[in-house]
Amino acid sequence: MALGLPTDQRGQIMALLILVALAGGYFFWTKVHQPQSAQIEAETQQADSLEKIVEAAKRDLASGSIEDLRRRVEEYNGSLELMRRLVPDRNEVPTLIDDISTKAKVRGVTLGKIQPLTPDLGTPFDTYRYRLEVYGHYDQIGEYLAGAYASAATLASRLRQLETGAGEVLDLSMLEAHILGLTYYPVTFFQMLGRP
Repeated sequence: MALGLPTDQRGQIMALLILVALAGGYFFWTKVHQPQSAQIEAETQQADSLEKIVEAAKRDLASGSIEDLRRRVEEYNGSLELMRRLVPDRNEVPTLIDDISTKAKVRGVTLGKIQPLTPDLGTPFDTYRYRLEVYGHYDQIGEYLAGAYASAATLASRLRQLETGAGEVLDLSMLEAHILGLTYYPVTFFQMLGRP
Protein backbone atom coordinates (compact mmCIF):
# COMPACT_ATOMS: atom_id res chain seq x y z
CA MET A 1 0.00 0.00 0.00
CA ALA A 2 1.56 3.23 -1.12
CA LEU A 3 1.31 6.40 0.90
CA GLY A 4 -0.34 9.09 -1.12
CA LEU A 5 -3.31 11.38 -1.31
CA PRO A 6 -6.68 9.68 -1.05
CA THR A 7 -8.50 9.33 -4.32
CA ASP A 8 -12.07 9.09 -3.08
CA GLN A 9 -14.06 12.14 -1.99
CA ARG A 10 -14.55 11.01 1.62
CA GLY A 11 -10.82 10.39 2.08
CA GLN A 12 -9.98 13.79 0.58
CA ILE A 13 -12.40 15.54 2.94
CA MET A 14 -10.91 13.69 5.92
CA ALA A 15 -7.38 14.62 4.82
CA LEU A 16 -8.45 18.26 4.43
CA LEU A 17 -10.05 18.24 7.90
CA ILE A 18 -6.90 16.74 9.40
CA LEU A 19 -4.79 19.40 7.65
CA VAL A 20 -7.11 22.19 8.89
CA ALA A 21 -7.03 20.71 12.42
CA LEU A 22 -3.20 20.59 12.39
CA ALA A 23 -2.97 24.17 11.08
CA GLY A 24 -5.49 25.32 13.70
CA GLY A 25 -3.54 23.53 16.43
CA TYR A 26 -0.30 25.15 15.26
CA PHE A 27 -1.80 28.64 15.20
CA PHE A 28 -3.44 28.10 18.61
CA TRP A 29 -0.13 26.93 20.03
CA THR A 30 1.93 29.82 18.63
CA LYS A 31 -0.58 32.68 18.86
CA VAL A 32 -2.54 31.84 22.03
CA HIS A 33 -0.87 29.25 24.21
CA GLN A 34 2.78 30.41 24.10
CA PRO A 35 2.03 34.15 24.75
CA GLN A 36 -0.29 33.24 27.60
CA SER A 37 2.30 30.84 29.03
CA ALA A 38 4.95 33.58 28.86
CA GLN A 39 2.60 36.06 30.54
CA ILE A 40 1.74 33.55 33.27
CA GLU A 41 5.43 32.83 33.83
CA ALA A 42 6.25 36.56 34.08
CA GLU A 43 3.40 37.17 36.52
CA THR A 44 4.48 34.14 38.58
CA GLN A 45 8.03 35.50 38.78
CA GLN A 46 6.73 38.93 39.76
CA ALA A 47 4.53 37.38 42.46
CA ASP A 48 7.50 35.37 43.74
CA SER A 49 9.69 38.46 43.89
CA LEU A 50 6.96 40.36 45.74
CA GLU A 51 6.63 37.47 48.17
CA LYS A 52 10.39 37.61 48.78
CA ILE A 53 10.18 41.36 49.43
CA VAL A 54 7.30 40.85 51.85
CA GLU A 55 9.19 38.07 53.64
CA ALA A 56 12.29 40.28 53.90
CA ALA A 57 10.15 43.10 55.31
CA LYS A 58 8.62 40.69 57.84
CA ARG A 59 12.11 39.56 58.90
CA ASP A 60 13.24 43.18 59.23
CA LEU A 61 10.16 43.99 61.25
CA ALA A 62 10.70 40.98 63.51
CA SER A 63 14.39 41.76 64.03
CA GLY A 64 14.06 45.50 64.64
CA SER A 65 11.68 47.98 66.11
CA ILE A 66 9.12 50.01 64.25
CA GLU A 67 10.98 53.18 65.24
CA ASP A 68 14.12 51.84 63.57
CA LEU A 69 12.15 51.19 60.37
CA ARG A 70 10.61 54.67 60.52
CA ARG A 71 14.04 56.21 60.98
CA ARG A 72 15.37 54.33 57.95
CA VAL A 73 12.36 55.39 55.86
CA GLU A 74 13.00 59.01 56.84
CA GLU A 75 16.67 58.66 55.85
CA TYR A 76 15.67 57.21 52.47
CA ASN A 77 13.14 59.99 51.95
CA GLY A 78 15.81 62.57 52.80
CA SER A 79 18.23 61.01 50.33
CA LEU A 80 15.52 60.90 47.68
CA GLU A 81 14.69 64.58 48.23
CA LEU A 82 18.38 65.47 48.01
CA MET A 83 18.75 63.53 44.75
CA ARG A 84 15.69 65.27 43.34
CA ARG A 85 17.31 68.63 44.10
CA LEU A 86 20.78 67.67 42.86
CA VAL A 87 19.90 65.89 39.63
CA PRO A 88 18.39 68.42 37.26
CA ASP A 89 15.64 67.73 34.80
CA ARG A 90 16.02 68.87 31.22
CA ASN A 91 13.99 71.99 32.01
CA GLU A 92 16.38 72.95 34.84
CA VAL A 93 19.55 73.01 32.76
CA PRO A 94 18.92 76.49 31.25
CA THR A 95 18.24 77.81 34.76
CA LEU A 96 21.49 76.28 36.02
CA ILE A 97 23.41 77.83 33.12
CA ASP A 98 21.82 81.19 33.91
CA ASP A 99 22.88 80.83 37.57
CA ILE A 100 26.44 79.98 36.50
CA SER A 101 26.48 83.03 34.23
CA THR A 102 25.22 85.26 37.06
CA LYS A 103 27.93 83.97 39.43
CA ALA A 104 30.52 84.54 36.70
CA LYS A 105 29.39 88.17 36.30
CA VAL A 106 29.66 88.68 40.07
CA ARG A 107 33.30 87.51 39.86
CA GLY A 108 33.95 89.77 36.87
CA VAL A 109 34.46 87.04 34.28
CA THR A 110 32.57 86.39 31.07
CA LEU A 111 31.27 83.07 29.85
CA GLY A 112 32.39 82.80 26.24
CA LYS A 113 30.73 79.63 25.08
CA ILE A 114 28.58 76.94 26.62
CA GLN A 115 28.50 73.99 24.26
CA PRO A 116 26.59 70.79 25.08
CA LEU A 117 28.60 67.61 24.56
CA THR A 118 27.36 64.10 23.90
CA PRO A 119 25.41 62.86 26.94
CA ASP A 120 26.65 59.81 28.84
CA LEU A 121 23.67 57.51 29.14
CA GLY A 122 23.73 55.62 32.40
CA THR A 123 21.65 53.92 35.00
CA PRO A 124 19.70 55.39 36.71
CA PHE A 125 20.74 58.88 35.57
CA ASP A 126 22.12 60.32 32.36
CA THR A 127 25.09 62.70 32.59
CA TYR A 128 24.95 65.81 30.44
CA ARG A 129 28.31 67.53 29.97
CA TYR A 130 29.01 71.01 28.67
CA ARG A 131 32.12 72.70 27.38
CA LEU A 132 32.47 76.01 29.18
CA GLU A 133 34.85 78.81 28.21
CA VAL A 134 35.54 81.55 30.74
CA TYR A 135 37.25 84.85 29.85
CA GLY A 136 38.62 87.43 32.23
CA HIS A 137 41.60 88.53 34.28
CA TYR A 138 43.66 85.75 35.83
CA ASP A 139 42.72 86.69 39.42
CA GLN A 140 39.01 86.85 38.56
CA ILE A 141 39.13 83.45 36.88
CA GLY A 142 40.91 82.11 39.99
CA GLU A 143 38.11 83.45 42.19
CA TYR A 144 35.56 81.83 39.89
CA LEU A 145 37.42 78.51 40.06
CA ALA A 146 37.67 78.77 43.85
CA GLY A 147 33.89 79.17 44.01
CA ALA A 148 33.43 76.13 41.78
CA TYR A 149 35.81 74.07 43.95
CA ALA A 150 34.08 75.26 47.11
CA SER A 151 30.66 74.26 45.79
CA ALA A 152 31.92 70.77 44.82
CA ALA A 153 33.62 70.33 48.21
CA THR A 154 30.50 71.54 50.05
CA LEU A 155 28.36 69.08 48.10
CA ALA A 156 30.75 66.20 48.87
CA SER A 157 30.77 67.15 52.55
CA ARG A 158 26.99 67.32 52.67
CA LEU A 159 26.64 63.90 51.03
CA ARG A 160 29.11 62.42 53.52
CA GLN A 161 27.24 64.05 56.39
CA LEU A 162 23.99 62.51 55.17
CA GLU A 163 25.61 59.06 54.98
CA THR A 164 27.62 59.06 58.21
CA GLY A 165 25.98 61.78 60.31
CA ALA A 166 29.38 63.41 60.99
CA GLY A 167 30.43 66.78 59.64
CA GLU A 168 33.88 67.76 58.43
CA VAL A 169 36.05 70.81 57.87
CA LEU A 170 36.53 72.12 54.34
CA ASP A 171 40.01 73.50 53.78
CA LEU A 172 40.20 75.26 50.42
CA SER A 173 42.03 78.42 49.47
CA MET A 174 41.93 80.68 46.45
CA LEU A 175 45.66 80.13 46.08
CA GLU A 176 45.06 76.42 45.52
CA ALA A 177 42.51 77.23 42.83
CA HIS A 178 44.99 79.64 41.18
CA ILE A 179 47.77 77.03 41.25
CA LEU A 180 45.52 74.34 39.79
CA GLY A 181 44.33 76.74 37.09
CA LEU A 182 47.86 77.84 36.24
CA THR A 183 49.76 74.55 36.43
CA TYR A 184 47.83 71.29 36.42
CA TYR A 185 44.86 72.10 34.22
CA PRO A 186 46.70 73.66 31.24
CA VAL A 187 49.20 70.78 31.16
CA THR A 188 46.50 68.12 31.49
CA PHE A 189 44.27 69.71 28.87
CA PHE A 190 47.21 70.15 26.51
CA GLN A 191 48.11 66.47 26.88
CA MET A 192 44.50 65.32 26.42
CA LEU A 193 43.10 67.80 23.91
CA GLY A 194 46.13 69.43 22.32
CA ARG A 195 45.28 72.86 23.72
CA PRO A 196 45.47 74.53 27.15
